[in-house]
Amino acid sequence: MAELEEILLRPAGIILEADLAFKVAHIRRLLELGRNVRLVVVFRGPEIAHPETGTSVLDRVVDLCSDIAAVEATPTMDGRRMIVVIAPKPPTAIVIQ
Repeated sequence: MAELEEILLRPAGIILEADLAFKVAHIRRLLELGRNVRLVVVFRGPEIAHPETGTSVLDRVVDLCSDIAAVEATPTMDGRRMIVVIAPKPPTAIVIQ
């Protein structure tokens, strides 16, 4: 069974591009090690009124990791947290004839 790592993110508009790039690089390293990653967007205060911002952040991260990862569990709300689980894609077999 693969280990599950948790990465916390903030809703769009607050997270900077450099912060997102740093988190994506960390997520990609974990996926390359064969670990599943739980992406969590934490809403604070009135941010909860706009869950689409959290969905857009998760979609961007999943898109940036789509070459090496697949979505294992779709985004769900758990109180003030939006959660999605991604897992590394299995290696493709190379057939030499």
